[in-house]
Amino acid sequence: MLVYRIERNGHGPYTNHSWTDCYKLQNAHQESSKHPGICADVDGFNRVCHVCGFRSYKQLTKWFSGWMKRLRKGGFRVHVYEIPKSRVLIGKYQVAFDTLDTISVDAWPIVT
Repeated sequence: MLVYRIERNGHGPYTNHSWTDCYKLQNAHQESSKHPGICADVDGFNRVCHVCGFRSYKQLTKWFSGWMKRLRKGGFRVHVYEIPKSRVLIGKYQVAFDTLDTISVDAWPIVT
């Protein structure tokens, strides 16, 4: 299964605290019904070993709508991973996976 993820130096935008807009993004999504917390969306999520991603590029861009330009300026890129479907936890809005189960397929700069 292909999984799409926004990253900078192996970290997503919610955990990349050196990114200037990290807390702004957290607060904006925390107050949005369209952005449920990962634990509410994905059964079995474990912060110790799982990271978040999306089933498609379209789902990723919808989730980060209005933030893609800031993410690009912050040095984030889109990463695509191949993961056995049995190892992906699938929620309505996001997916979760252990990075040890991944094969990096592609990465590209964010286009806005």
